[in-house]
Amino acid sequence: MTSPTPVQFSCVCCDASGDVVAAGTTDTFQIYTWNLQTGKLLEMLSGHEGPVTAIHFTQGLLVSSSWDKTIRFWDTFECKGTTDTLQLSSDCTTVAVRPDGLQVSVATLNSDITFYDVRLATPVGTIEGRHDLWPGRSKHDLISAKSQKRNHCFTALCYSADGSVLLAGGRSKFICIYNVAQTVLLKRFEVSRNLSYDAMLEF
Repeated sequence: MTSPTPVQFSCVCCDASGDVVAAGTTDTFQIYTWNLQTGKLLEMLSGHEGPVTAIHFTQGLLVSSSWDKTIRFWDTFECKGTTDTLQLSSDCTTVAVRPDGLQVSVATLNSDITFYDVRLATPVGTIEGRHDLWPGRSKHDLISAKSQKRNHCFTALCYSADGSVLLAGGRSKFICIYNVAQTVLLKRFEVSRNLSYDAMLEF
């Protein structure tokens, strides 16, 4: 499976049947779809104005997120192009689909996670994760931990099998587990630990 011209792929996914594979790009901002059995290029989807960060198939649609502050729903099987475009307040870093396919969660550069109903294309909840990604400050750092917090965001999301819990991680030493229905933090795991006094200052 190749593209007509050289491009840099950033993400890839396969539909539930295993017949179609899709890949997003960072340079042309397009999404390519191929027939997995024949390797034939099916479509080149254009519409995003920034690098594509994540793509997923759900409910017969392809969901994509991008740095252009949008997520798009594409009807790839009926060749109808974009069916819905949702505008967000910040650059999208990743997107995840609930196992039943009825909800998607989108992480943005401002550390928020927003949940959308796929059928209605409307937001149903938001998690402000900036406080859950709170970093420490090294004694050699020239900026405060409060300023550093702006550089932390979620870059990976994953639903539990029943869709009630969301696992989130990214540019932080913490992995967070959230209750989806109540949009609250259940537990936070620290994946690395500095036992020295350095990086313990939080002002």
